[in-house]
Amino acid sequence: MTLRENITPAACVIKTSKNVTAQMKLPTWSRARHGLTMPTNKASLHEETLSLHNPVRELSQFRREAMLNRPGAVLYNGTSVRPKATFIENLDAVSDQLQTEKVRNNLYTCNNELGKRLLGGNAIIDKAGVALDQLYMEDTVLMGHAFAARTTLKSCIIDGYSSVIGGEHEGLSTTGQVIVYDVDTYKTRLAGNVILSAEPGKGRISGYHLAADGNLSSSPEWGEATTVPDDVWRYAVRSASENLFSNLGTFCLNNALHETSDGTPCKCGYVTPLALAGHPVAISYLLNRAGLTEYIPAEYAGMTEEQMLAELEGIYIYANKLCGDTLIIKKNGKRIPTSIRNLEDWKNLIRTEYGLEDVQALHKYH
Repeated sequence: MTLRENITPAACVIKTSKNVTAQMKLPTWSRARHGLTMPTNKASLHEETLSLHNPVRELSQFRREAMLNRPGAVLYNGTSVRPKATFIENLDAVSDQLQTEKVRNNLYTCNNELGKRLLGGNAIIDKAGVALDQLYMEDTVLMGHAFAARTTLKSCIIDGYSSVIGGEHEGLSTTGQVIVYDVDTYKTRLAGNVILSAEPGKGRISGYHLAADGNLSSSPEWGEATTVPDDVWRYAVRSASENLFSNLGTFCLNNALHETSDGTPCKCGYVTPLALAGHPVAISYLLNRAGLTEYIPAEYAGMTEEQMLAELEGIYIYANKLCGDTLIIKKNGKRIPTSIRNLEDWKNLIRTEYGLEDVQALHKYH
């Protein structure tokens, strides 16, 4: 499941527990003395804690809560702490594919070659149908209620009600209802209902570096998000507007609560770059999403979100140093200059032309 290639054979062992903790004891043995087969003599085994395989200090609070202090199974290498162990919440979902064999109560071995494909990902698989024969470095498929955390995936498909938390991915394809949080991805193909979210300064998807509040992810090229040069910010807005995300059923930058009471899916991820260029319909869409309808200009107040999205089709944002130092709206082959050079200019626009002093209220959960 990980991009890391591990040519060293693994001795895969699975231990289940009603409560997986960092202090959970895992039986291990010496490869030099016993090879890859678990010794039948308990005297030849010694115990190591799960924290040696997955140091708690390396896990964020979210990941600790997701992996620890809950029932499940731990897949690990019985002769080494590398690659790291993998937590599997529902062992029955992959037991047959892993070809597990019971050693004693709550302890199993499995096909080493198949087990190694799941090692190292800290993957949490909840009611997931997983094609283990496709879980090498690439062509991974996670289906059902799948959760992949701290993984590096290449040419992978995430389907169903699933989440991808953290990591750096290439060729990631999503379908169904997927939450993508704090990830770096390249050559990404998004489909279905997608919630894209990140903590400040983290996460970017194939040229889409915008957060819900208009700030950018940090980058080795420009440092922290607070120091982004104006021209880089304008180019990021342009790049985000050029992504083909308008066909997504949902494309939300905020959170899992992305549906209004009437069930209308949120597309703020598609609209945000257009709004940052000052397009009045895009800004009206965000105002409507945030429940700030009293600030919507009269000419757009009667429009539904569906009508607003239709009005925004075919509109892109252009930014080029040779054409000036402001964002340009492109519609039907025409270029419409704006006065927006940076995020602060946009905030001033919201305050002065729309009368909304608390600009941050525009990005509240919706």
